[in-house]
Amino acid sequence: MKIQNLLCLALVGMLLLASASAQKKDLLRLRNGKSLEAVVIDLTNDSLHYRLPSLKKQYTMPRSAVEKIEYSDGTIVSLDESGAVVASVNEAWRTVGITKKFNDTKGMISVEKIDVTLTTGSNMQKTKPAELEASAMMQLQQQALEKKATLIYIKSSEFKTAYGEPPAIHIVGESFRPIPQKRAKKK
Repeated sequence: MKIQNLLCLALVGMLLLASASAQKKDLLRLRNGKSLEAVVIDLTNDSLHYRLPSLKKQYTMPRSAVEKIEYSDGTIVSLDESGAVVASVNEAWRTVGITKKFNDTKGMISVEKIDVTLTTGSNMQKTKPAELEASAMMQLQQQALEKKATLIYIKSSEFKTAYGEPPAIHIVGESFRPIPQKRAKKK
């Protein structure tokens, strides 16, 4: 009986250790040029509260010591010398892939059909078709990420230029994500 309890306790300890190491880490870029992998807990008016991934103890540093926080979800927060937020950007959408081959969606499930129409606006001579297409693709990736998709299959892409109108592009696609694996039931 004691051996079973010890084995059970050891198993629980290993699971806790594995979950702590699998936890997503943020990256702190400090003004002194150093970087620190941490789990950000809170960003208050004057300080940053964090902990090291392998420890539970919470630490604090002044916001002014931090140049940039790169969160595990792709959000990047830049701070000035006083610790004020200068910019905040989420670039997780860049992880969404784009393909024109339907076979690349094999083993995936359709999330939804997505499309975007983008025009150049008033400075139409300065925007090249490739730049317009790249901007439209970014918008598609952002839409797909909101639905937790990981891949976009491009069905059609049409560049339109009518006399007197700004150039436009219309892209139609479908977003996909991997099929969830079913867990085997224990007998």
